Amino acid sequence: MNDLQLLVEAVVGAHEHDEADWLEWKSSLDLGSKAGCFAVVRAILGMANRIPDRAALSCGGLGYVVVGAEPGSLVGLESTDPATFDQTIEPYVGGAEGPRWSPTYVVVEGKRVLVITVEAPRLGDRIFTLRREFD
Repeated sequence: MNDLQLLVEAVVGAHEHDEADWLEWKSSLDLGSKAGCFAVVRAILGMANRIPDRAALSCGGLGYVVVGAEPGSLVGLESTDPATFDQTIEPYVGGAEGPRWSPTYVVVEGKRVLVITVEAPRLGDRIFTLRREFD
């Protein structure tokens, strides 16, 4: 079992108030919709804008957004085309000029869960802002 699968299992076993500035979970989102993707955008931007020294205290500064699991519940996700997901997210976060993030699908107990890894903020990084208005 890899580290991201273990992270998903830890989320399922967590307490509902265990979310931290380096971890956010969403039990279910429609990643085929702009509204579902926008929830992910907000989490990515929030984690990318953490204070580097504080971020470094947990997981080497990495941040994680888990979609398809929450404390006490492993729901999984419908399959979403990664290219469509990326094309929906990128205009909001700024593409190559935006924060560094990567989506990975993992299977836990037969259910597919999305784990987005947000790279650690670094001293000197500019503030990442929302690049496009959402409704």
